[in-house]
Amino acid sequence: MTSSSPELFRFSNKEDYSNVSSDVWKISTPSLSWSIILSYLISSEELSSWTTNYELLSEVKSLKGLRKINNTNLQFDENSIRNSVQEFNPFLRNPSIYSDKQATVLLKLVHLKLCSFAIENATRNDEFLIKAAAKMLKCQIVVITDCSGTTNVTSYGEVLEERVPKLVLFLKKEIENGAESVVEYAFGMNLQHSASLRSDAMKYLFGKAEVDCDDICQIEEKYKELQETCIPFNDNFLLGILADWKHIVPNIYRTPYIAWELASAGFNTDPCYSEIGGLSAFGFCLIHKNSQLFRMLYNYAVNNFVKCSDSVRNPSKNIVEFLKAVSLSLKRDHDIISKVNENDSCGVVYKNSFKTIREILYFNEYQSNCVEEMYKILETETQIETQRKRIVLSILSEYLLYFYCQSNVNPNLYEDHVENIYYYENIDSFTCLLFFDKILFLNPGPNFEIFKNTVQNLFMTVLSYNTFSNCKDQLEITNEKCSECEFTSSNIVRNVISFDHRKSLKVFLQQYIENLKKDRTDDLPDINETLRNVRLCLQDFPDITDEILTTRLMKYLKTAIEFRFDEEDEDFVDALLVFERTLQVIGETLHSSAQSKSVVGHLISSCFPNE
Repeated sequence: MTSSSPELFRFSNKEDYSNVSSDVWKISTPSLSWSIILSYLISSEELSSWTTNYELLSEVKSLKGLRKINNTNLQFDENSIRNSVQEFNPFLRNPSIYSDKQATVLLKLVHLKLCSFAIENATRNDEFLIKAAAKMLKCQIVVITDCSGTTNVTSYGEVLEERVPKLVLFLKKEIENGAESVVEYAFGMNLQHSASLRSDAMKYLFGKAEVDCDDICQIEEKYKELQETCIPFNDNFLLGILADWKHIVPNIYRTPYIAWELASAGFNTDPCYSEIGGLSAFGFCLIHKNSQLFRMLYNYAVNNFVKCSDSVRNPSKNIVEFLKAVSLSLKRDHDIISKVNENDSCGVVYKNSFKTIREILYFNEYQSNCVEEMYKILETETQIETQRKRIVLSILSEYLLYFYCQSNVNPNLYEDHVENIYYYENIDSFTCLLFFDKILFLNPGPNFEIFKNTVQNLFMTVLSYNTFSNCKDQLEITNEKCSECEFTSSNIVRNVISFDHRKSLKVFLQQYIENLKKDRTDDLPDINETLRNVRLCLQDFPDITDEILTTRLMKYLKTAIEFRFDEEDEDFVDALLVFERTLQVIGETLHSSAQSKSVVGHLISSCFPNE
């Protein structure tokens, strides 16, 4: 049985079902009985009819103590059930009610009672159970059935007075071998009840993201204001955050999980979304010259982060579609900015926006080609060694085709490198990730020297971007023109190292491709041996050792500092483990003779007394 995140459902024909809320949130449940129980209990709570109109409890009371399932007396406490229902929030993951003992007992009792109603028809399928529920609970039940894309709406029970709950249930069916089977059950929750639950979920997730309390309060007030004016804070969520609280966007998108959870609570975190005729979140970042936020949102949109499954590094069909969606969104933004630019006298901001969009569109095109080709090979090639070799060859061949930026109209290659530095940094870093993901599972080829030169130059090219970092274009506050984005003497020296390594890399890549094509070995390589060879390729560069040690140590130190060592905090045990691991990393750095002689090793040693 599948389970999906809550989603907004709109009735296409409101006149036929005017007695039911036209808009409801579709809440997935483990079974039909859960859908009926939760829908009824929540509706009763909304109508303040928990005691006066609680047919469900009155019907199952006759079974308490008289029936047994698995030799267990079916007893439950009404107050406990009510508390569980009031605490139920489907907009947060893993609601506790599904594991609550009291609620589980009630579930079994209700299922027994429904079956006793349905037995009169000599069947216990979903349709008769729903009819039994409408009869037992004396209410109307509207069922929306989605069968392979075809939607049908059926009503059960009589339309009674307003004080009686009206339930909305969802059944999703699939046809396999000519037979229908239900793959998902859900119920409808009205907007008024769901509004407060979504607000609670939003506050909780912002707290996990360490958003400032004042910002959370302001966003909550904005949310309530929009609800009162019947303006949804759903699809336009990210655009609203960018407009008034863009400084919290890094908190939300630093890792993908907070954004995923917000999306599950019904807040659209997809940067590709745009109002009709308006810019997407990408376009907003570009015209406000915030390229750091732009890259963060781009990586989220294409699932381009350090994650081993279902990402651009290990693609699925969904990832291919995500990349295409981002491309379409950027092209729409480009067209909108073009029209605005025609009426703009200075056009400085829009000129830079054009340049950034064109660069990222070209990079997106490269990513799409790589990912699509990787996906095709994974789907069609069954021989593992051949599969990996084909993937590496396709990546590197594509890389050479996109080696220079499309906007390269400057015959001076170095000037082009400086002017389009972010394109080169993006494409080189992405290729490096794909290359090292696969290289350990391949034989180095008949000429190890070519393999060694390729590994060294690719690694050093990417490392040089990090060592000699460039301007991040965060000028949305001052609106000043950044000299470091121009071809000036200050950044000539900064980028000459990456340019030089890149120039050599192209030559060695061409040689390595030919070297790999000549390799006729079909045996799977020894991964440990390949890893040893890669280390041999890199150990001659002390800069690499220092950079790796520094990055590793800073990662652990930063993580340890971010934890709060409070015994009452739920993350206290994790904080202790992280702190212990950080001390181990420091010790490992000092213990290794090679590492202790590095710059990082000397710096750490200087912090301790000689004794």
